[in-house]
Amino acid sequence: MVSAFPTNTNIHSPITRLFINEFEKVLGKKLKIEGGTGATDARHFAKNKIPLLVIKPIGGGIHGPDEWISLSSSLKYFDCLSNFVIKYSSNGIQKNN
Repeated sequence: MVSAFPTNTNIHSPITRLFINEFEKVLGKKLKIEGGTGATDARHFAKNKIPLLVIKPIGGGIHGPDEWISLSSSLKYFDCLSNFVIKYSSNGIQKNN
């Protein structure tokens, strides 16, 4: 058995809104925000109260012999993350938000 701290992220905090906004700009659509259950390495950040959002490029066959990932989706994902990091680093948002 494995146990971990539960995660909970305020989707209205400034840093979370910035993250979501950058993804929505690049993708050209609203993100569907929902809770979920399952395993993720994000759980390791929960005890330090670091906001967590699990988002990934399009892919399938996770952890199997036919695992795949879309190159175009990965490039959009990279653009989203890059835009977020640039805005975050120049925006002065406090890291504890």
